[in-house]
Amino acid sequence: RIDEGNGKAYTYPRNQFFGSQPWMRLEHTFRTSKNTPGTKYRPDIHFALRNVDGTVWIDHAELIELPSK
Repeated sequence: RIDEGNGKAYTYPRNQFFGSQPWMRLEHTFRTSKNTPGTKYRPDIHFALRNVDGTVWIDHAELIELPSK
């Protein structure tokens, strides 16, 4: 889940995974909305398994700002 810090949160990836999976790279590019000045929250990334048993190994996670095109 990516939370912009302004009350908008997005869940990625959109597809669901079942059973054991080989290692795979997941990458997602998204555009944020304009941040509201004075917001009391900070942007964050949250990793979670919901309503399931299991383990997920996260090798590397990064949130970077890309230059405007």
